[in-house]
Amino acid sequence: MNPKIKAWLTDLNENYCQDMRLAKRFKLKTGEMATTKWKETTLSNWEEKYPRLTPNYRQILTNELVLESDFPTQAKNKIIADKILDILDNKNINYWSIFTGSKSYHIHLMMSVREIGDLNIPEIKKQTIKSILPEALYNKLDEANFFNIRLIQIEFARNPKTGNLPKIYRENINGKNIVAVTVNKKINRALIKADWKKDLAPINCPSLDYMLENYVKDDKQKTRHHCIAPSMAAYIRFKTNRYELAAKYYEAQQKPYGELESWDSERSYFGCTQVRKYMEANGLGNICAICLFKEVE
Repeated sequence: MNPKIKAWLTDLNENYCQDMRLAKRFKLKTGEMATTKWKETTLSNWEEKYPRLTPNYRQILTNELVLESDFPTQAKNKIIADKILDILDNKNINYWSIFTGSKSYHIHLMMSVREIGDLNIPEIKKQTIKSILPEALYNKLDEANFFNIRLIQIEFARNPKTGNLPKIYRENINGKNIVAVTVNKKINRALIKADWKKDLAPINCPSLDYMLENYVKDDKQKTRHHCIAPSMAAYIRFKTNRYELAAKYYEAQQKPYGELESWDSERSYFGCTQVRKYMEANGLGNICAICLFKEVE
């Protein structure tokens, strides 16, 4: 893999704790576009599956907003991008924007959202952008970029259609504000204040650390499966040694490797309330000394 692209993807993975899906798009001799298998291909296993290829498409992260208009000309898309970027500058919101080397401009923002219950992430993204942009401008965006699983051209990868390299267009990585979601009270409680340039690790949660070392028997409500496993998957993701921690969890729970995989593709953030309740109910005490995520008032 190209070292520059690998370094960029690794940085995204480490800062946002999401083993993103990757793909390589390329032209066939017929001129049609084809794509490598991507649903089970991530940064952690890319070089094992495709040792001679460099990916040029990546998954949009759970807490990432990508704004893009899809007009047929570069000139028209540039006009829309400039209008959006001017608004973001006026609001002092962090962003980076890329000209893809074809006709599109991608504007990237990060949200400070963590999951509490079953939040509708695509709807959150839509409502977030609607709260920032006027309706007439929002209606010119491609809403497909708000889906849960959506691939987009990697920032430094050559455009597979034109062969051109993308370029950084405009950026404001020193802005004081990260996008805030204020759709309703339930979603507002899911917010935390965070600088998207900082790694959120290390997390200190003794309750979840306990789960890494000890077997946890499921109860009739399937607490381990429905409460502990998703929290553990997200917790592990925030740690730089997450693969080592995942191995410890599998061993402690006497489970074959892979139990967390379905959760790991969904959960970016954890809530330890249910874990603490489980600990107390089983006479293990409430040993969560520090909880990183505090409810927004």
